[in-house]
Amino acid sequence: LSAGIIVLYMGSFAGYKLYSILPPELSFALMILTTAAAMLCSVKLNLLPAALTGCAGGYLTPVLLSDGSGNLPLFLGYTAMISAGVLLVSRERRWRGLEIMAFLFSFLLMISGSIHYSHKITGLCILFLFLNFLVFSSIPVIRKKGTLPGKTEWLLPIFSALITLLLGIWMLERCFNSFHSSRLYAAGYAILISAVS
Repeated sequence: LSAGIIVLYMGSFAGYKLYSILPPELSFALMILTTAAAMLCSVKLNLLPAALTGCAGGYLTPVLLSDGSGNLPLFLGYTAMISAGVLLVSRERRWRGLEIMAFLFSFLLMISGSIHYSHKITGLCILFLFLNFLVFSSIPVIRKKGTLPGKTEWLLPIFSALITLLLGIWMLERCFNSFHSSRLYAAGYAILISAVS
């Protein structure tokens, strides 16, 4: 099943990037549908490898199909959306490995995208970063009733808060030209993250 999922991803990717027979929108839609199918199959059949494959494909879709235009807010919003979907699947089956993989992919992509396109950081980027933090901070809350929280259910929200705080402050400094206003926003941002944590 995982091999079939990879073939679907690569076929959609090759149709646009290698052979130019698919428009980028259709290729993107096919790769998203492949992600959704992988997640549904993994839950239905209780197959963690299919979920891991779908998770990787979901996060890498915008990277593979990127045309270099650098729409950073859209990229960060998409990443937060994929994080929410993957987290719902992992909660259904209590797949902690999937949670860890989603955490690593989401924050690595957010950090690298923000650094690469630092000149395109806007307030919307910071909002999507914060939404991604909310997704991972909800892990202890949405666990199944009657189950004891594991280490990942406490560590991922803590690491998420730390990364979101540091990356958010860095983004605020690039978003606002004034030193004093960026510091004021950074202080408010830190208080907000502390309150949610």
